[in-house]
Amino acid sequence: MGQSRNENILENILGAQNPLGEPQSREEALLMQLLEKLSVTVLKWLGVTTTELEDGSSTNPIIVNSKSVTAETGDVVTYDSVEYVFNGTLWQKLGDVGKPGVILSGTLTAGSTSLTITDEVITSGSMIDIYSDVYGLEPTNVQVTTGQIVLTYVAQGVDISVKVKVI
Repeated sequence: MGQSRNENILENILGAQNPLGEPQSREEALLMQLLEKLSVTVLKWLGVTTTELEDGSSTNPIIVNSKSVTAETGDVVTYDSVEYVFNGTLWQKLGDVGKPGVILSGTLTAGSTSLTITDEVITSGSMIDIYSDVYGLEPTNVQVTTGQIVLTYVAQGVDISVKVKVI
């Protein structure tokens, strides 16, 4: 059984070189209007840039594959192993592509119930993985704020080595 007319239209829109280009039919025009009403942004991969970017930078145009490119809303690039998307005004960090994260460590001393790990890479929005050298030991509470992670444990009879991976 073949595809419906609307499926063909959607494939044409999604497969087009410029998916938000001029509609080829009334149906495409209506589907594009629907996408606009739904506030859907189509992301477009540009490639790896040599232009220095950081979260919140407004740099535009940028260099991609040795060519100057003026970024548009939804354009995605990688700089220094980090993906960025252009929101029409600013570059926003999407996440780390090649970096496994930063490993921080500390020691929960025998009898203590709290361990604080501090580092500038920690933000209130950081994703963290917690490891210890005691199988099955998990914190009873974790508080993450800018610059620090406070881990609360049941008091242990020996020193415990704890590592935190900050992503």
